[in-house]
Amino acid sequence: MKCRFFRCVAVSLIGLTSMIASVSSLYAEVRLPEIFASNMVLQQDLKVPVWGWADPGEKVTVTFENQSQSVVADANGRWRISLEPLKANAKPSVLTVKAGNEIRLENVLVGEVWICSGQSNMEWTTSRSAEYQEALKTVNNPNIRLFHITKTASGDPQERLTVASSWKQASVESIPNFSAVGYYFGKKIQAELNVPVGLINSSWGGTRIEPWTPPVGFQSVPALKNFADEIAAKDPNSQSYRQLAAKTLSEYQKWIDGAKENQRFAPPPAFPNQLQPFSGAGQPTTLYNAMIHPLTPLAVRGAIWYQGESNMGEGALYAEKMKALIQGWRTVFDNPDLGFYYAQLAPYDYGGNPTRLAELWEAQSSVEKTIPKTGQAVINDLVTNIKDIHPPRKLPVGNRLALLALNRTYGLKDAVCASPEFAKLELNGKTAVVHFANAKQLKTRDGKSPDWFEIAGADGVYHKADAVIDGVTIQLTNANVAQPHAVRYAWNQLAEPNVQNEAGLQLGAFRAGGNETK
Repeated sequence: MKCRFFRCVAVSLIGLTSMIASVSSLYAEVRLPEIFASNMVLQQDLKVPVWGWADPGEKVTVTFENQSQSVVADANGRWRISLEPLKANAKPSVLTVKAGNEIRLENVLVGEVWICSGQSNMEWTTSRSAEYQEALKTVNNPNIRLFHITKTASGDPQERLTVASSWKQASVESIPNFSAVGYYFGKKIQAELNVPVGLINSSWGGTRIEPWTPPVGFQSVPALKNFADEIAAKDPNSQSYRQLAAKTLSEYQKWIDGAKENQRFAPPPAFPNQLQPFSGAGQPTTLYNAMIHPLTPLAVRGAIWYQGESNMGEGALYAEKMKALIQGWRTVFDNPDLGFYYAQLAPYDYGGNPTRLAELWEAQSSVEKTIPKTGQAVINDLVTNIKDIHPPRKLPVGNRLALLALNRTYGLKDAVCASPEFAKLELNGKTAVVHFANAKQLKTRDGKSPDWFEIAGADGVYHKADAVIDGVTIQLTNANVAQPHAVRYAWNQLAEPNVQNEAGLQLGAFRAGGNETK
């Protein structure tokens, strides 16, 4: 009986050893992050990092087109090489990664790679866009590739995507559930540049901007020091975390020692909230950790962004958060020139203070004035229902974002991308004359007089203005305002204004004069 027992134990140990060896062998195989897969697009004209995992000390060789590079995995099994800049190529190639095993990525193209991110209006699928049926007529395009990231959050930066995805060619099967704004953006730049385009959709409806922002982004903006400090306090590698952890452990040890000496003892000390990791999709860095960090340091040209509804009411603070996001992404992708183009929110009846959306519009508008290689697409003319927070017309949104990229990233100056912009206020007796930039001739999209202009006297009370276009200026008057001091335009969440430039790009909300923000 005893022999049988020991024989069973021996067999079990052998089986366990074999299983461990099998698992060890599995993890020893050279591996790639999920973003590297067949049908992908590699970024042209930039160094292209390729990275992954293998056995510590194992030699890994990456081969693509006429390049072949080798590297030895470090003590943690990580490895990385950088391909020299590639030229756009619509002819499918094979990328191989070889160590003890070999990975072959088939049908790989070289062109332009963009990330599409934000909340529900970016997540909004092509099948739910107003232009979907028309889009189906020209959708089959092997030079547009789509990669969709599944929604997930994490308190710590993740090296791998939680759910594996795959690159898909644009087709009637792949575009219905892909971001409409992302797809229309990619279709426009692919047609204009005539190179392959890869689009990565990483978006989540109802999310704030803070979860998408990496720690380094918060650290780069002094106004967000409270976020940076909170994030650092939860980082096990930070000094503040180690100090608080040591203090907490000491307090627990004292409690344990005291509890052993007493039959009746008090509850243990409360665990400090500062040491609790972030969790869920609403807290800072969590979506970056799970849905963006696994992509880094992928070579990408830029990002398009449609978000802000969930940060409503923050006014100028939102501009600081956008700076953190942009500067953070440029750092983690090791690309200081990473283009960042965003959609200004559409008018919507949020209820409450009718001007708080205008204050967010103002914050969004300020970003492109202070950060290079950024740009705003004004979309206050695309609403079909003021009570629908998801305007179904996504094609013009994607096209306007594409015009910004074509002009400011790709240098195509014939791609007119800039909306009219307030330049100067001239107070002339009873008339306020507003001068505009980014226009050769102002007009209205409906042929009527300019609407949603208001003027105020020294009392600060605004009145609807009578507005007359004169070239690139607009003259404003009101019989009740003898001497104008301030003006504002579309300063209401319900405003669907009609002023645009000769290219059909809309004038966005602004205020000027008096004590208003300029």
